[in-house]
Amino acid sequence: MDTLYRCIKEALRLHPPLIMLLRSSHNDFTVKTHDGIEYDIPKGNIIATSPAFANRLPYIYKGPDRYDPDRFSPGRDEDKVAGPFSYISFGGGRRVSWGTIDWNAMVVGVKGKVMVRYKRLKLVID
Repeated sequence: MDTLYRCIKEALRLHPPLIMLLRSSHNDFTVKTHDGIEYDIPKGNIIATSPAFANRLPYIYKGPDRYDPDRFSPGRDEDKVAGPFSYISFGGGRRVSWGTIDWNAMVVGVKGKVMVRYKRLKLVID
């Protein structure tokens, strides 16, 4: 089950279901980037981030475009080394209702009509 968990987590890191996360700041705070640049975020501002971009930052994930479920294994834990919220496929913290924002525009999904066909195969056991 641990291996399956890491595989699913890695698939979601590479292909997150949300293309944008929005949060509202409840307090004034300062953000410091990896390059040392600081930004002041005033209370009440809306902050946006992209999990698809953030989950592929090379200073957090080694070989960020490569499928590697073992990056989440004990002792390696690439998603925890850089600090909290390094892995944001589903966001972090409490969820907020944004009222008029069109959530369908932010969720990755199929376009148009999708047809799925199944063919049952006979199980052969030797």
